[in-house]
Amino acid sequence: MSAQHPATLPKFSSGSGPVTSDQPITDWLTAVASRNPTPGGGAVAAHLGAQSTALFAMVCRYSKTGDFGPQFISALDASTQRFLELAQADEVAYQTLMLSLKNERKNGSDPIKIDAAYLAAAEPPLMMFELAAKIARQFCAVQDTTNQNLASDTSMVALMLECTLRCAELNIHINLNACKDATLTEAYKLRVQSHSEARETLEAIIAQPSAR
Repeated sequence: MSAQHPATLPKFSSGSGPVTSDQPITDWLTAVASRNPTPGGGAVAAHLGAQSTALFAMVCRYSKTGDFGPQFISALDASTQRFLELAQADEVAYQTLMLSLKNERKNGSDPIKIDAAYLAAAEPPLMMFELAAKIARQFCAVQDTTNQNLASDTSMVALMLECTLRCAELNIHINLNACKDATLTEAYKLRVQSHSEARETLEAIIAQPSAR
């Protein structure tokens, strides 16, 4: 979730708090569709990551080569849960950012504090991006040996991971671009750039679906 110089600050109702991992999917979709800013795009990006990783885990459970041992699959399950945690973290970060901007407007604008608030809001989508890149590297390493009967599921994992990366990166840069001091954003941008190889490999796999 991100916010650039909002004209009015949203009011958070008691029903718009962070979504829990055991919330029914219908409740989650209703919350996303509601006239509340959270859960919003950042949380949706995290759920895309969770779904892609869960689908990857299912594909692995049906695949019989040595690449797909219990440890590998267990790590994917843990990553699925981590994405859900990041969905909640993104909602909290957005609400904290809104409160910070509101306080700054009341008490006089302090560029240092505002930049710090935007950097904090960029952290959850950055962690989503890094986790998705990690899963993408794992996927690229084993996708050729997955169960051929699940070829469409395997291709969907790649597409959903790419979408997760794109959505997370969008939210990262919107927050970073709101910072007045561009030097503060360099470390964040370098963290994104460090995963360019994994992303390019994933995109190459997506571009050649007939290779499977």
